[in-house]
Amino acid sequence: MSQDKKKEEKTMKDDRWNTLIEPVQSWVDNFTPIDEDDEDRLEVVKLSMKRGNRSENKRHGIIKNWRTEFANEIENEEYGFNTWARKSIPKEIVIKMVKAATEETTGRKALWEKSVRKPTFSKKVGDARQLFTHPNFEHFNQHEIDRDVAAFKAIYKKGGDWDAVAPVFEVVKEDSA
Repeated sequence: MSQDKKKEEKTMKDDRWNTLIEPVQSWVDNFTPIDEDDEDRLEVVKLSMKRGNRSENKRHGIIKNWRTEFANEIENEEYGFNTWARKSIPKEIVIKMVKAATEETTGRKALWEKSVRKPTFSKKVGDARQLFTHPNFEHFNQHEIDRDVAAFKAIYKKGGDWDAVAPVFEVVKEDSA
């Protein structure tokens, strides 16, 4: 992988940066230094914010450093740092998620075999997204399992019931007069 590609992947757009620095800004606004070390800490954080505001390429490294700098605040969920906490999903639940996603394989196989036009997926190529047809059923099935598991994890992390079965949508015809 070229250096330009690595550098490109490490940039952070303004909306993501602004979301991540909200708790840092809250900390800066509310932190009262009690000694010289605290004053230095505050100054370093302010300078890092300035650097990050100027350069998208430096933001990833700044956030990485701040995870160490604000470890106590993250752990105690102070100043809004609760959004920075890395919440891992217990292994037993992930196994159940994979099992639930894999249980749909029979239905996917039927869809694959009955489809005149095979299912597609999009992938970013350069700066644009392109549409591709799955080369075989195994590729399609794994793609769907991965997608389902990612959706289950997102629901779980938001506190939802990832295993809930959605109600069936019913279409009711209106009587015409």
